[in-house]
Amino acid sequence: VRMLLGLDPVPGSEPVDWPTQTAVADALGVTRGRLGQIGPAVRRHWADLAPLVSLRDDVVAVLAGLGGVGAVSEINAVVAEARGAGLSTTTALGWARAAVRAAVEVEEARTDGEPRVVVRRRGARVVLALDLAADGDPAQQAASSGPGGGFDGEFDGAALAAFATALGDRADEALRLADDVVPQDRAVSVLREVAAPDGVALTDGRLVRLAAACSQTAGVSTGLELYPTALDPVRAVRLVRPGLAAAERLTVDDIHDRVGARFPL
Repeated sequence: VRMLLGLDPVPGSEPVDWPTQTAVADALGVTRGRLGQIGPAVRRHWADLAPLVSLRDDVVAVLAGLGGVGAVSEINAVVAEARGAGLSTTTALGWARAAVRAAVEVEEARTDGEPRVVVRRRGARVVLALDLAADGDPAQQAASSGPGGGFDGEFDGAALAAFATALGDRADEALRLADDVVPQDRAVSVLREVAAPDGVALTDGRLVRLAAACSQTAGVSTGLELYPTALDPVRAVRLVRPGLAAAERLTVDDIHDRVGARFPL
């Protein structure tokens, strides 16, 4: 269970949002079927935990605020900031990753109504999308309000998840073709070619950030550029060099911090 939640390392799964049951089974030397037998009992236990009940509603509320869809890494970051007081950033993100996966798995397996979240895997990434009918159960809609207030509307989880994964694929393709950093105007233009579901209108910033979060190889800079997460350090320094010219004195740490600020990992 700790491996599935990312609390213990799974060989070969370090860059993956959620370790798969197959990877965990291989690491433990058991069959996937045996591991699958454990899942239902664990989810029933998680379903009775009060903090996870509220976290499920929080996940839904965060997704609504993001336009109905997001990469699980984006949800983890919001949860870590909201619930990780007193913890280091790394520790808070690790616990948030585990808690969000547990909450989503319980939501998927709920028996008191339809799941409000659709989960899609694409390579190493996991995408979460809201799935709510405009005329759905009022109790379900009310439970989806979260701490940020209620919202109304319809969310087609399958369409939203397909849109997000297509954006991630397009970001990867843009980087492959450019073999370099893709400027904001070009990134937005390329990503707007991906047809959005009816009623979805993302800002340029949200569009680029969603694409990067759902991609396999892309990051997004503070200037909304798409860049390869394996960006050559020398190239990164050259790209930030114009912004260094005005400084009278710079240490190695100063340069490192400025590069990391523009091209966060």
